[in-house]
Amino acid sequence: MTRHQAHKCSTTGAVALVLGMLCPSETSAQAPQLIVASAPWVGRAAALIGEFLAQYTAGKGVDHLIGDGANLRDALARQRDQLQTQAASNVASRQILLRQAAILDGLRSDLSLLLRQPPAATEAVRIRDRTTQALEVLKSVQAEHDRRIGRLEQGQDSLRRLLGSLMGARSGQPTVSSPGVAMQEATCKERNTGHYGFANPKTVTRLTVILYYREGSAENRTIIVPPGQTQFVYDFPAGARNYLVTYRAQVPIMPFPPGAPTIEQDVIHLRGQIYVEQCKTGTLDMK
Repeated sequence: MTRHQAHKCSTTGAVALVLGMLCPSETSAQAPQLIVASAPWVGRAAALIGEFLAQYTAGKGVDHLIGDGANLRDALARQRDQLQTQAASNVASRQILLRQAAILDGLRSDLSLLLRQPPAATEAVRIRDRTTQALEVLKSVQAEHDRRIGRLEQGQDSLRRLLGSLMGARSGQPTVSSPGVAMQEATCKERNTGHYGFANPKTVTRLTVILYYREGSAENRTIIVPPGQTQFVYDFPAGARNYLVTYRAQVPIMPFPPGAPTIEQDVIHLRGQIYVEQCKTGTLDMK
């Protein structure tokens, strides 16, 4: 355990938001083990961000955190780049890899801000909220990772059935239709799920889509949509679902005067509601 991790586990107050993820001795032994590649980095970043916020809130100096913070900021950028490179050649796990890269990039950005200056009170709240959200997204990534592993055998059986039906078509037997995004009808009917795509028409801006499972719940599925691409949320519960689309941008810290300093933060691009239809694939153009 690193110096800042050990310090964090004995801290209370602002750092408490990450205790459940980062101090195994203080949490339930039944907590799921996170095994996705970004988990250790997310944990370290969340712990150190919590320390920065606690020190600033107490009006204390952060000199003892600067070295760890700068090194971790650079490490997060390297790990983010590695995940993005892997995603380019790994179609099956591309969404999971890109979601992890986005988590790391957001934490890196907030860590960079805390290294430069104490945040205003409102920005400190936003950073704390974003850090909490990063941990929740990490749990969602792990859950999706586990679901995919659990579906491997079922997926192989489905592929064999599809190949068998195609072979049968050569002898005049009925065949099965193959939609653009493959879905086994029996499975989606049983689970009452559908697919939904999000198209990013931008030329340079990467969009983050948060699709919520139910009204008033923070539980969600998050995907990153690069400019000019369409990414899908697969096997999502059918029904009306709220969504939020954001992007990262430099925003002035105050509306006046012109030319005020800026900080990087999430900006809302779109929000609304889609309807996921059972065994169908819908698409939203995020203009």
